[in-house]
Amino acid sequence: MHTNIDNFLILERYPSRLFVRSYQQNLYYRDAYLRSQPQAPNYSFFLTAPDSCQILAEIHFHREGRQATSQLFAPFGSLVSGPLSTEVARLFLTDILKSLENKGMHRISICHPSSCYNPNPIWEDLLLEFGFKGISAINHHLKVDERPLSEKMHYMEKRKLAKCSDFVFRVLPKDQLKVIYDYIHDCRKQKQQRLSLSYRRLERIVQNNIDHFLLCAVYDETMLAAASIVIKVNSNCWYQFYPAHHQGYDRQSPMVFLTSELYCYAHHQGIEVIDLGTSELDQQPLEGLLTFKSRLGGIQTNKTVYSI
Repeated sequence: MHTNIDNFLILERYPSRLFVRSYQQNLYYRDAYLRSQPQAPNYSFFLTAPDSCQILAEIHFHREGRQATSQLFAPFGSLVSGPLSTEVARLFLTDILKSLENKGMHRISICHPSSCYNPNPIWEDLLLEFGFKGISAINHHLKVDERPLSEKMHYMEKRKLAKCSDFVFRVLPKDQLKVIYDYIHDCRKQKQQRLSLSYRRLERIVQNNIDHFLLCAVYDETMLAAASIVIKVNSNCWYQFYPAHHQGYDRQSPMVFLTSELYCYAHHQGIEVIDLGTSELDQQPLEGLLTFKSRLGGIQTNKTVYSI
């Protein structure tokens, strides 16, 4: 479909390779990431400026029956754009909803990121204007700056950090993915929890987006005490994905040490935010995890799913 809005053009297919995005692109919108998923998006929408060969906004949807969900296989996937006038943004959203309705979609869900990713606020305002209802989960992130993370921690976490003074933090080569995955899987199994991704699926994502992942580990001499897979979502923000430590180290709590060292490493890499994610299981808040992230120095925001 081609719809003209003055000098703009709305497309339901990928623009040519000559087009460049006018905004910073997150990993979850990259072609290589989308191709790594079990299913490609069923519907994609792009707001373009043909005269300047720019993509001004985009969103991708997966279909489940008569429901369209933005980025079913990513932590979020809302409308993304640079600065836009309210009029143009409203027309783009109107066009998207009309197209999805014509395709038989009875329900539309849009997964909006936490404010730590600095999304354009116009989209949340418009979603509410159009009658979307939001369900929010608490999200935490660390603001990375010159201050050590230890200065931002609750005193109880500082005590845990001191217990790990002999531990060593390492960023491992990517060929250790299976080792780290198996370790995290075992740690989650100890707590009767499961991982959302199989190893084969995670391996495919990492292989296709190799520069966007870090494997982090904490060692007690030769023993692996904690590990985490970190996603480089964009040039400003990293997401600490799948953190875990062995229950034999519960007293030391080596995830405090790992996060503190990751924070330091991120600062040297020019990163401004570490997203610690939400703290829910089956849409129920995990109070202990919420407290832990807050005591680490985490800043609380919301991550919201808007539906209509």
